[in-house]
Amino acid sequence: MSGSDRTRQELERELAGARERIASLEATTRRQIATSEERYRTIFDSSRDAIMILDPARGFVGGNPAAIELFGCRDEDHFASLAPPDLSPEFQPDGTPSSELARQMIERALTNGSHFFEWMHCRVDGRAFPATVLLTRTVLDGKAWLQATVRDVTEQKEFEEKLRAARDAAEGANRAKSDFLANMSHEIRTPMNAIIGMTELLMDTRPTDQQREYLEMIRDSSESLLNLIDDILDLSRIEAGKLTLDPAPFDVRELVGDTMRLLAVRAHEKDLELAFQVHPDVPERLVGDRGRLRQVVVNVVGNGIKFTEAGEVLLEVDVHGRAGEEAVLRFAVTDTGVGVPEDRREAIFGPFEQADPSSTRRFGGTGLGLSISSRLVELMGGRIWVESEPGRGSTFRWTAVFRPAPPAPPRPRPEALRDLRILVVDDNATNRRILTGILEGWSVRPEAVEGVEAALASLREAFRAGRPFEVVLTDANMPDLDGFHLAERIRDDPELASTVLMMLTSGRRPEDVARCGELGVARYLTKPVKQSELLEAIFVAIGLGGTEPAPAEAAEEKRAGCPLRILLAEDSEINRRLAMALLRQAGHSVVTAENGREAVDAFGEEEFDVVLMDVQMPEMDGFEATAGIRERERETGGHIPIVALTAHALRGDRERCLDAGMDAYLAKPIRPEELFSTIESVTGRAAGIHWESALETLGGNRKLLDIISRAALEESPRLLQDLKRSVADADPAALRIAAHSLRGGFRYFGQSMATDLAARLERMGETGDLAGAEGILAQLESATLKMLPVLSNYLRGKD
Repeated sequence: MSGSDRTRQELERELAGARERIASLEATTRRQIATSEERYRTIFDSSRDAIMILDPARGFVGGNPAAIELFGCRDEDHFASLAPPDLSPEFQPDGTPSSELARQMIERALTNGSHFFEWMHCRVDGRAFPATVLLTRTVLDGKAWLQATVRDVTEQKEFEEKLRAARDAAEGANRAKSDFLANMSHEIRTPMNAIIGMTELLMDTRPTDQQREYLEMIRDSSESLLNLIDDILDLSRIEAGKLTLDPAPFDVRELVGDTMRLLAVRAHEKDLELAFQVHPDVPERLVGDRGRLRQVVVNVVGNGIKFTEAGEVLLEVDVHGRAGEEAVLRFAVTDTGVGVPEDRREAIFGPFEQADPSSTRRFGGTGLGLSISSRLVELMGGRIWVESEPGRGSTFRWTAVFRPAPPAPPRPRPEALRDLRILVVDDNATNRRILTGILEGWSVRPEAVEGVEAALASLREAFRAGRPFEVVLTDANMPDLDGFHLAERIRDDPELASTVLMMLTSGRRPEDVARCGELGVARYLTKPVKQSELLEAIFVAIGLGGTEPAPAEAAEEKRAGCPLRILLAEDSEINRRLAMALLRQAGHSVVTAENGREAVDAFGEEEFDVVLMDVQMPEMDGFEATAGIRERERETGGHIPIVALTAHALRGDRERCLDAGMDAYLAKPIRPEELFSTIESVTGRAAGIHWESALETLGGNRKLLDIISRAALEESPRLLQDLKRSVADADPAALRIAAHSLRGGFRYFGQSMATDLAARLERMGETGDLAGAEGILAQLESATLKMLPVLSNYLRGKD
C-alpha cells in the first residue's frame, strides 16, 4: 500500500472518530437541554411566585400555575389572552397611569438586564392587590424576552401597617408618658422654687445661728427632694439604658456627712441612733457622680430608717480594693429593723417591689428607691446586695468605682489640737467608737465613757493626776442622767468648771438651746455630725476661731451686681414675688407680665436689658411670646437676651428653648447664683459696684462705707443736673468740677462704666474741648441711674 493510501485511510478514521464524538456531544447536549428544560418547567410550575413570560411587543406569552391562580384565570390559554393593562388598575397609588409607568419599567429592564419594583396589580375580577415585581431580560433565538416574577405582598403590607400602628401607639404612649413626667416636674418644681428661693432670701436677713441652721436644713432638704424628683424623672432613661453619669471631683466625707445630716431628722423622729464612719483608708477626694452617689445613700439609708422601729442605722465606708489607679469603695448600711426574708432578697431590687406587700401600708413608699439604686450602682461599676435575718435587721452593701482626684488645698490644723485631751460621753457604743476614731485621726487624745457618773469620775481622776481634759464632748440624750445633768455637775464643781463643754444631740429643740446657753455649753451640734463640722466646732470652742464668713459679709457679697431693666414674664404669683425679691435685692428694676401676650406688649412699650420668660403660661406661652418678640426685632432691629424659666427638666427641653430663639435656659427651682450668673452671661454686663473693693479701700470701716454710699446716692442726681447745665452752657470749668465730684463719689466702689465716663468728661473740662460731651453725658446718666438702685438696696438693708 502506497503512502498516499495509508494517509487517506488515517484521515478517514480520524474523520469517523470526530463524527462519533460530535454525535455524542450532540446527544449529551440534548439530554442536558432536556434536563434543564425539565428543571425549569418543574421550577416554573411549582414556584409559589407567579412567573410570566412577556413579549415586550405583544404582551403575555404564558404563565405558570401560580400566575394563573394569582390573577384568577381559568387556564394558561386564558392568561395568555390577556394584555398587561388587563392585570393592572388604571392608575398606580402615586397617581401615575399604569400603562405609562409599565412602559418605563420594561425599558429599564431591557436596558439594565433586570429591574425590581413595587406594583399594584389586579385580578381578572377587578380586585387590586400590592405586589413586588422582578423583570429579567432573556434572549431566545436572537429575540429579547422578559420574565416577570410577581409576589403578592398583601400579608406583608398588612403586617407592616399593624407594625406601623403599633409603633405609632407606642410613640403616643411615650409622648403621653413624657407629657406626664413634664407636668409632674412642673407641678412639683413650682412650689419647690418658692421654698428654696424664699429660704435664700431669709438667709440674707441676718438670722441667728439657730435660725441659719434651720434655714440651711430646709434648703438642703429641698435640694435633696429635687434630686429625688430628678431620679424619678430619669427612670425611663435608666430603663432605656440612656442614663449617663456626670463625674466631677468631690469630698467623700463631706458628701456622706451632708447626706446623713439631712436624714438625721427622720431618724431622730423615731428615736433612732443614726451614725456613719468613713474609714481612714478612704481617699479624701475622688472623681465620680456626686449627685448619683448621694441618691444611693439617701435611698438605702432612708430605707433602713423606714424599716427600723428601734435601735440604730449605721453607714460605713471603706476601700474594698484597687483597680489600677481607681479605688473601689464599699458602702455598708446596717440597721436593726424588720429584716428581709431570703426569698425576697433579689426581688426587692426590682421596681415597685418591697420585701412584704403589706410594707407599703405599714411603712409607706413606692419600692422604687432600691431599684433606682441598683441601676445607679451598676453604672458606677459596682453591685448591690443585702444580707439579712428577719426580725434582726439587715446590711445592704454596695461597691462603686471612682477615679482619684487632685488633692484639695490643705486645710489648716492648729498645733493646739495636737494632744488635746477630749472626753467623749455617749451611751451608744457605736457613736463612741466613731467619735474616738475621728479624734485620733486628728492627733487628739480622746477617752470614751458610757454615762454621766463614769464621765465625772474620769474628769476628777484626770484633774487630780495633773492631766485634765480640756474638752468634754457629750451626748445630750442619754438614759437616766442626760448630758445637761452632766453639764450642771461640771459647772458646779470648782475643779471642773473651766472644762470646755460641747453637746451632741439627736434633735435640736429651742429649750435645749436655751439650756446650753445657761450652762455655758460652747457648741451645740446635731447628730450625726460631719468631721469638718466637728473640727470647726472644736476650733471655735477652744478659742481658735472659725473659718466661715460672717452672715452680713456673705449677704453683701450677694448684693454686688450691675443694675438692669428686666422684663419678667411669669404666671405664678408666688414665683413672680420670689423673682422680683431676688432681682430687686441685687439692685435690678423689674417689670412683670402675667402671660406671654403681656410680655410682648410690654416689650413694645419699654426698653429692657433682658427678658426672663416662663415657658408655660396661659393665653400665650413662652415659645409664642419669644417668637413675637423676635418678629418685632426683625422689623426694628436689635436683639434682647431672653432666658427661659421652666419647671420642665427633661432631656431635650433646653434644646427646644434655644431652637425657639431663647438665649439661655434655667430649670426651676431657680437658684440665685445660677440666675445672676446667667443674666450676666447673656447681657455681657460686669458688676457695677464692688463692695469688697470699697470696704478694702475704706480700711474695713463699714460705717464709713454706709456714709459714702448714702452720699453717692443723694448727691449723684444733683451732680447729673450740674453736668447737664454745664454741657448746655458750654462751661468747661463747671463741667470739670461736677464730673470730678461724681467720679470721686463712685471711685470707692471700684472701676465701673460710670467712673470711666465721668473721668472722660472731667478731662474735656480740663482741655476745654467739649466735642462729643452730650453723647458721653447721656451714657453717664444711663450708667449712673443703673447704679443708684444698688446703693438704695444696700442702704435699705442697713435701715
